[in-house]
Parts: sequence; C-alpha cells; structure tokens
Amino acid sequence: MTSIWIAVALLAGLYLLKLLLPARDKNGVAYRLPPGPRGWPIVGSTFQIPSENPTPVLTKLAEKYGEMYALS
Repeated sequence: MTSIWIAVALLAGLYLLKLLLPARDKNGVAYRLPPGPRGWPIVGSTFQIPSENPTPVLTKLAEKYGEMYALS
C-alpha cells in the first residue's frame, strides 16, 4: 500500500516540476508565447470571451495585441 502512495507522490512531483519549468526547444531556449490577455488562475481566459458571439471581443483583442495573440 505504501508503494502506491510513493508512486502517486512521485508522479505529482514530476507533474509540478513540469508546470514550473518552461518548455525548451532543442537548443535549450525557452519557448515564448505571443502576447495576450492575462487569464484567471485555473480557468484562464474562459470567461472573458462570450460563447454566443465572440467576434467583437476577439476583434478588440486583435487590435490590442496584433494578428497573433495567445489565450490561456
């Protein structure tokens, strides 16, 4: 039974390590996302964009951040 808890703790630790360390390319340079609005913790930008007619909000984001922007 304790080996299961050790495995769970190890997997949770590896998952947290992956979240904290930035992704890197083959040369070791960290990836950078394009600019975009800051999202809320856990849900990101989910509630900032309406589900029925997102076009006006997305258009305003494109005017502010350019043609390419990142949403979380």
